[in-house]
Amino acid sequence: MTTIANYVRNIKVFFNWLYNVERELNKNPVEKIENPKIERKVKKTLTVEELKSILGSFDTTTFHGYRNYLITRLLLDTGMRVGEC
Repeated sequence: MTTIANYVRNIKVFFNWLYNVERELNKNPVEKIENPKIERKVKKTLTVEELKSILGSFDTTTFHGYRNYLITRLLLDTGMRVGEC
């Protein structure tokens, strides 16, 4: 359904551009077409206990353990992707 919504949006943008900017059309053929509603899937989140368990599993007395703990906290706190980190 997301692909169809993208197609509809792109077609509408094109015809709106032809009608409003370029003045190539006398009537906008897509003005009454509504965008399809997309149902977003809700992603499963971790519980507080699961987060505590994950963060408690790092050995923060070593360099690598503390580094990994901080990286995990950074990812969790900011919503940053792993590749961005």
